[in-house]
Amino acid sequence: MPNHVHVLIETKISLIKIIQTWKSFTGKKAMENNEKYHLGIPKEANTFWMPEYFDRFIRDENHFNNVLKYILENPKQANLPLHHPAYKFTGCNFGKNEAPASFTNIEPS
Repeated sequence: MPNHVHVLIETKISLIKIIQTWKSFTGKKAMENNEKYHLGIPKEANTFWMPEYFDRFIRDENHFNNVLKYILENPKQANLPLHHPAYKFTGCNFGKNEAPASFTNIEPS
C-alpha cells in the first residue's frame, strides 16, 4: 500500500524485536533511496515510519482466512489501479490481481 503495510507472519521471537528490526532496516533504505526511487519523502523528514504499530493474534482458521482476504483485497478496496505496485507485493500470485473466492484450502507454509 502507498501509505501503510500489512504483514501476516508466524513469530518465533518477540514481535517487538521483529518490527523494530524491520522498521530500522526498511526505513534507512527508504531514506537513502528517496530521490532515486522518487518516494516523495520530504527532505526535512528524519524518520520514515510512525512510532506505533497495531497487532493482533490470529484466533482460529476462520480469523486467519478473513485477515488474509482483507490484506489481499486492500489495494482493490483502496481503489488503486490494477497496475499499481501494491498488488505486486501481496506475497501471493493468484493471477489477474484477484484473490481466490475461498481461502479455506490455503495451508500455512
